[in-house]
Amino acid sequence: MADLPNELPTPLLRSLYRWTQPLAEGVLGLERLNERYMRALQNPEEINGFDRALNELGIRPMVREEDLQRIPATGPVLVVSNHPYGAVDGLVMGSVLLQRRADARLLVNYLLQRVAFLKPWLFMVDPFGGEGARQRNLAGMKQSHRHLRNGGLLATWPSGTVSHWHWDSRQVTDPKWAGNLASLILRTKATVVPAYFPGGNSFGFQLAGLVHPLGRTAMLARELLRKEGHEIEVRFGQPITAARLAKFTAEQELMDFLRLKTYILRDRQVAEKVSFRRARADRRAKPVEVPDGPSADALVAELEALPAVHRLHDQGDFAVYYAAARQIPLMLDEIGRVREITFREVGEGTNGPRDLDRFDEDYLHLFLWNKADRQLVGAYRLGLTDEILKRRGSSGIYTTTLFRYQPGVLEGFGPAIELGRSFVRKEYQRRPQSLSLLWKGIGVFIAQNPKYKLLFGPVSISKEYQNLSKNMMVMYLKEHSLDPELAHKVRAKNPPRSRHFGSLDRNSFSTIVKDIDDVSALISEIEHKERGVPVLLRQYLKFNATVLSFNVDPDFNDCIDSLILVDLTKSNERVLQHYLGEEGCARFYAYHEVRRSAKAEANNF
Repeated sequence: MADLPNELPTPLLRSLYRWTQPLAEGVLGLERLNERYMRALQNPEEINGFDRALNELGIRPMVREEDLQRIPATGPVLVVSNHPYGAVDGLVMGSVLLQRRADARLLVNYLLQRVAFLKPWLFMVDPFGGEGARQRNLAGMKQSHRHLRNGGLLATWPSGTVSHWHWDSRQVTDPKWAGNLASLILRTKATVVPAYFPGGNSFGFQLAGLVHPLGRTAMLARELLRKEGHEIEVRFGQPITAARLAKFTAEQELMDFLRLKTYILRDRQVAEKVSFRRARADRRAKPVEVPDGPSADALVAELEALPAVHRLHDQGDFAVYYAAARQIPLMLDEIGRVREITFREVGEGTNGPRDLDRFDEDYLHLFLWNKADRQLVGAYRLGLTDEILKRRGSSGIYTTTLFRYQPGVLEGFGPAIELGRSFVRKEYQRRPQSLSLLWKGIGVFIAQNPKYKLLFGPVSISKEYQNLSKNMMVMYLKEHSLDPELAHKVRAKNPPRSRHFGSLDRNSFSTIVKDIDDVSALISEIEHKERGVPVLLRQYLKFNATVLSFNVDPDFNDCIDSLILVDLTKSNERVLQHYLGEEGCARFYAYHEVRRSAKAEANNF
């Protein structure tokens, strides 16, 4: 099976090898590998070739069932994987994929065709170049294209060579992935599934490669034998549709993104080790029990006593209200109670009996009420800065407890609304209309009070997120959404400090990640229950929000607060119309002398 001399590039090297062949084959493990191959030929032919080889070597593939189910059961699918070991990557991948689909094939190094019982499942390419390589590669790519066009499953290793030490990154990783696979993906409209093998070859393998790349090739047989009797794990990420990948205009960018999606799977189990610390952390007290709230009858009576103008919007069983604290003492108690319960469920909250503070008395409270179940669904806190600054000065603004504003910044906002302490109780979080109705209420309030064109406030990133996920969100927002004028005028009192990004390639992240959906796709690979970017953060970004600063809040269970600013006159008109209504949007634009035609031209998408 192993015929190294014929693969050496020059006649001199081939001659030198033949003179020392018996000794070399013993040292390199080729003799033992050939013995294993001959024994594998005796294994029952009814099992597939990959399992015949693995059984002989005593190698056991490991894959989680939920990972295997991520591979679509039908349709064209391309699995792209890192290449840490060598031949064992192909053996394990073939065995695992055939558990999922009978049409699984591998696009691999043509040297594997020497293993006769694997050939029915292989398409060949030649990563070494040289005579005949172009014809071999063309044939292999044609077979792959045809297989995917026919709805098949194909796996490949885009690096073309085994992972090895790189001085620039000081890591053992794949080299840059070739961009030519991108055209195969886009032409066949294949869904792509990233796959990741944890682990790597020995120190001796890496050292041999530093002397000469051929040293790595010579060591591959020995590395395969080192895996005898071991379990080899493979992880599968979430499938990515061809339509989603079509947004990449450059083939290399597409492959760099897939490489990023593959290597993020390394952090599925170790992300919590990546440090994202905060300065001067105060230790939290044990949470106290949250008491029962006011009766539904008492809450309904309070609502019925509100002026009609405070009922902002009705839809089905739901109604949106707003009121000052003095108008709703019982509802405010219920807001504080449910707010605390909801925040605790995502690793935040004050750990007190209610989440209420001194600012609640001066702020308006906008809340969603289920009329049928007579239940509070969610709420927002609205601080009208033009009124609060007159009464309390800047100390009356909640975000001054988290951030230091340069003198005059808050006053320079003009009439603005500080939004915060938003929540939707757990039972309603899977209903998209809950948050949408709260925002509808905010939109109607602004339509009634069009002088308020700026919205700002903290958006929390829960402590429950992996540290790497928090790092990615903060880095993306800094690079894509940082306010160019105001960011240097606002400073966090307790800024987050990220030490490093684990295995994440920061340069690739910065150049390849195009939008918040890309960030969410990466985060969901390593987060519990595959959660992505917080819904509220995505909601603000729909309004073209900018970011002013980041702070770690010790009074809110060490969550990271992103200080967000939205200028509604610069928001997308279609989004604005959805929440303010067509007439409300027209009044708002008229008040601020914004020409709607200009807005429409600017917002075509």
